[in-house]
Amino acid sequence: MDIGKKIIKSRSEYWKGLIDELKKYENIKVAIEKPQENHDKLQKQVKYLNEQKQEILTYLQIAFSFINTINNRIYYFKGFLDQFNKELNYRNILLSSKLSNPFIFIINNNDDGKKGKEHQDNDLDR
Repeated sequence: MDIGKKIIKSRSEYWKGLIDELKKYENIKVAIEKPQENHDKLQKQVKYLNEQKQEILTYLQIAFSFINTINNRIYYFKGFLDQFNKELNYRNILLSSKLSNPFIFIINNNDDGKKGKEHQDNDLDR
């Protein structure tokens, strides 16, 4: 009978121990719920921040594209302006070389007008 009592006692102790463990597990489960909620919140924030990061990267790619396009146009117009200035300088050199032999006009307004008038008066008298 001693063995039977031990088995019954050990069974009751086993169930009692199991119930105590389950009670502890319930407390652990409650203790885990709050950190799990925090983890879920953090996961949502990480997802939101990753979406914002992707959106910002998209805007950066668009900005770099605009910068490259503007840069290419600036270099195009700079080349165009350099060519225009080169042609303008060439024309100025040609023009200055043509004007290097200036024409000199001498106008004498002294008595030529009076002589011409007298000459015309004499022609009218005849």
